[in-house]
Amino acid sequence: MKARLFVLLGLTAVAFAVFAPSAWGGSAHYLTIRGTSMEPGIHAGDVVIVREQDSYQVGDVIAYRSDMGGAVVLHRVVATLSDGYLLQGDNNTFVDRDQPSRSDVLGRKVFLVPHGERFVKVMAARWTLIVLCIGVAATWRHRSNQRGRHRRPVRRRLGSIT
Repeated sequence: MKARLFVLLGLTAVAFAVFAPSAWGGSAHYLTIRGTSMEPGIHAGDVVIVREQDSYQVGDVIAYRSDMGGAVVLHRVVATLSDGYLLQGDNNTFVDRDQPSRSDVLGRKVFLVPHGERFVKVMAARWTLIVLCIGVAATWRHRSNQRGRHRRPVRRRLGSIT
């Protein structure tokens, strides 16, 4: 039982290290896709997780802060330049006007959640938190009741009757 707990805690720690959002001190950024420039592989409504890397190569899908309005854009590296990257959406016939430098890049795509926006909306709803709290409380109560049932009965010594 203890070994399982340690394995579960270890896996949780690794998952947190890989997927912890930057807002929580992690290195992952979660992006909800809004356009069609990365179709057919990435669609509007998908969630993409990007992480900062030491370097980016031609073919990598990266997210960067655009000079045009500060929006975050997710496109593919088509060439590396001495001071940045040349990017293009998979569904675009033109390269991006922006040529982001290394400091503009948030990270490379490491995980894609198809239709992930639906999951995010459900998890962000107030009723979801209420249902989760009720579920945790019910599970805790059920487990505490089960523990009481499995206790060994106390054997009382019977004194001798004379």
